[in-house]
Amino acid sequence: MAISVAVLLAVVWLSAGGSGSAGQFAVPTPSSADGASVAETAGSDENPSFGALNGLPEAQVGGASVSRAPVQVDMVGDSLLGQSNNAIASTLGAGYQVSTAWQHGVPIDGQIDKIGEYSADADVIVLLLGTNDLLDDNWVDRDEASRDIASALDATRPVGCVVWATVQSDLDRPELAERAEQFNSALVESAERFPQLQIADFASRINGHPSFNAEDGLHLTNDGAWAMSYAVVEAMERCPSDSG
Repeated sequence: MAISVAVLLAVVWLSAGGSGSAGQFAVPTPSSADGASVAETAGSDENPSFGALNGLPEAQVGGASVSRAPVQVDMVGDSLLGQSNNAIASTLGAGYQVSTAWQHGVPIDGQIDKIGEYSADADVIVLLLGTNDLLDDNWVDRDEASRDIASALDATRPVGCVVWATVQSDLDRPELAERAEQFNSALVESAERFPQLQIADFASRINGHPSFNAEDGLHLTNDGAWAMSYAVVEAMERCPSDSG
């Protein structure tokens, strides 16, 4: 993946027209930042950029360094994205331009149009969707979940890399836990049909860590938001080198 170390992180915006407001949730900040904003700490010694994503050299043309264009990362999701989008952008660090559209309570089929819109210009699409599909009003069965996943991935076809996070399955309601397991298995199987898909294994990061959940058991604490960010960026490291 092409990286520009010359471009400072990222304008993170919440799209208008049905998207959520950042004011609904506490904005995640690194615990070492002493109250500073994410933008102020991104890429600093206190909150270093993540892994190899920011360790690639600049392009060399005729022996001279040439700064690459920023990698465009477009994220579409539900309220979990609203809680974690700043953490993801901060974890990515310099060299990325990030756009975010999220909506509280939205299932997959409610974001298909936005996914298609964002896919027109993105180098990488990040999808944080599926939790609301588990709820009684939305869930049908595993086959329906597979069809919804496929519809979303079909909308991303112009994009070389799509990162989709698994949903938490360590849930208090047994029927929701079972649905989450079915959804995650359907998502993993989808990677066989959609080679652009990289799975961010958020479930394995949050399961067994109740401190990552808010009181309702579904939304995230500050620690949960950072767990999501690390899962997403680790998956992004597996993107093909020509994505961006």
